[in-house]
Amino acid sequence: MRMFQKYFGELLGFVLCLILAVVALTVFIPKQPNLMKPNEQRIKYKDSLEYVAIGDSLTEGIGDIDNTGGYVPIVTDKLREATGIEAIDASNFGKSGDTSSQIKKRIESNDEIQSSLKKADFILLTVGGNDLMKVIRKQLFKELDVATFAKPATDYQNNLCALYETIRLYNKKAPIFQLGIYNPFYLTFQEIEGMDEIVTRWNERSELVTKEDKRAYFVPIDELLSSGMDTTSETTENNLLSDEDKFHPNRMGYQLIANQFTEKLMSEKSEWLEKK
Repeated sequence: MRMFQKYFGELLGFVLCLILAVVALTVFIPKQPNLMKPNEQRIKYKDSLEYVAIGDSLTEGIGDIDNTGGYVPIVTDKLREATGIEAIDASNFGKSGDTSSQIKKRIESNDEIQSSLKKADFILLTVGGNDLMKVIRKQLFKELDVATFAKPATDYQNNLCALYETIRLYNKKAPIFQLGIYNPFYLTFQEIEGMDEIVTRWNERSELVTKEDKRAYFVPIDELLSSGMDTTSETTENNLLSDEDKFHPNRMGYQLIANQFTEKLMSEKSEWLEKK
């Protein structure tokens, strides 16, 4: 019995010493500071998205024989897949034939467009092709000269700036993603000299405007769409354009446009996806 009491006393003493040691460590040794900075906390994303697609025939979806709306529904599906957000609502205000100034006037006179712009997390814009075609029609019976397009290009740039200013009246923060234009005549009318350079210059004016806005991005499409897919030097028809008019994109063409938009959107997702 005495032996048991002896060992029990020693064990109890050991346990008490251990408890005192743990208490001492807790009290006298300072806690490690939290190394996670506030701005490194987990980024929170929005639960739903609304966006506006506005512009000309490319936004309306002309050339898509399935009549599904061109690139807009494809972008929506791709964003659902990329973000995991199911609640994505797109408002499509595309109108075939509209120039930059005509799109501006539509915004100014349409309450529905204004309301949708105010709620938009981001804006997709197609513009510029009809501005260029308007100049080309005037030059139909003349040789295309790049110098001839210098002043019209400046006029277009000024009109585009005015369009951006109008959009910003209703939404100052949403990023704008503007699609460039392409050369639909690259394969079918290869004898039209200077057209490639004219399209390039036109796109350069658009890109300048996006840079001036600070929250806008230029989305190039010319190289992808103008020459078709898997073509050779013998090819004279663009397989990315509609069989009906050889001008507007077909379903595959709109798929490429949607790919370009989505890629740029995801590269700039901090501008529209994060909760502020």
